[in-house]
Amino acid sequence: MGVSLGAPGRAKSDVRLGFVSSAAISALPPVVRELLSQWPGIDLELREETTDAQIQLIAAGALDAGIAREVRNVAGLSSTLLQNERLVVAVPTDHPWPTGPQSGSPN
Repeated sequence: MGVSLGAPGRAKSDVRLGFVSSAAISALPPVVRELLSQWPGIDLELREETTDAQIQLIAAGALDAGIAREVRNVAGLSSTLLQNERLVVAVPTDHPWPTGPQSGSPN
């Protein structure tokens, strides 16, 4: 029994995957490797899009899936956490937040 990767009515080997720019460094490469490993013959189209754009494109049938920032309560979509992203604040060394805002409130 074959697995349909693409949208209904499209070739099994066509997959359109959206991604946010920050995913290009960490989350996207292992996903692409896994897709190509599991289905070596797929035609994988990658599109860099914002999360909101990906949601709209998936709903319109223009993307099959997306790697996006947090998606909450979107009718017709389900999501799975791929990773937690650690964010930092960078400031000049003489800034009043030497270790970030958790050490004190900005004035």
